[in-house]
Amino acid sequence: MNGIETIRAITENLSKALCATGITFSEGFADAKNVPASRIPCGGITYNGEAFEETIGARPSYAEAEFLVRVFL
Repeated sequence: MNGIETIRAITENLSKALCATGITFSEGFADAKNVPASRIPCGGITYNGEAFEETIGARPSYAEAEFLVRVFL
């Protein structure tokens, strides 16, 4: 699994977990004022990037991915 496939899988898993609680994911709304009442609760998941950490010694290097999860209630 390469980087983009991993990010896609994480995003889908987050979406499925939140959908199980009744939150819908459709078109993105940047502001709660623009969300129609019929779409509430709704949410969006944004991938914000990643940081690669260098290591010293026997510990393997790793990357941290950052996501923003917005839920409008």
